[in-house]
Amino acid sequence: LGRSQHRLLALGQRVIQVAAHVPVGKQRQLARQQRLVVGRQPAGTAGKLPLHQIEYMRLSFRPANLYVNRYRVEIRRRLGQRVWFSNESNRGMVEMEAHAAPFAAFTRELARRIAKCSPKARFLGGEPSWRYWPAAAVTTLLGLSLPYILYQALITGNWGLGFIGLLVGGYTAWLMGMWLKKNKHADFDPANIPAELLPPLKNRQP
Repeated sequence: LGRSQHRLLALGQRVIQVAAHVPVGKQRQLARQQRLVVGRQPAGTAGKLPLHQIEYMRLSFRPANLYVNRYRVEIRRRLGQRVWFSNESNRGMVEMEAHAAPFAAFTRELARRIAKCSPKARFLGGEPSWRYWPAAAVTTLLGLSLPYILYQALITGNWGLGFIGLLVGGYTAWLMGMWLKKNKHADFDPANIPAELLPPLKNRQP
């Protein structure tokens, strides 16, 4: 006989869990038995990663469409297999549901377990340099183009087009600015994940 140890995160129809069946008297085997399991309900499992074989865990800020508080966890195995999940799930064709508190709690627990099971694993925050710096360059160019759009609207009298350009360009620049702020590459302590790498909780206790 034995007992099951697991931590579960449900994101709509997607289920992510860290699970292990630990034989009585063999607690030392826990590190090699723990798995990160990603699947869907009611379908079968989509991916399994043994925690002792994890190469790195990456946390990043990944806004999508109009959902600006989307955060992502990516796990890579040393053999190359990867799984990822975020804090949102679809409630309908256009409606998204956030899971800020359970996602943050699960991510902290997952980081702690990976650190224990795979001491050589890296814990990466933000985006890699090859993705971050081109995005920074594009954002800078976009920001510099906004005064030009306003100038063109002034000299041509096309206020409607100028307003739309400023609205879309301003929103995009703001969103990309937040992306750059949260996604600057840096290693993090799995026991103390930086707040900018996790979704903000609406009802924080003072």
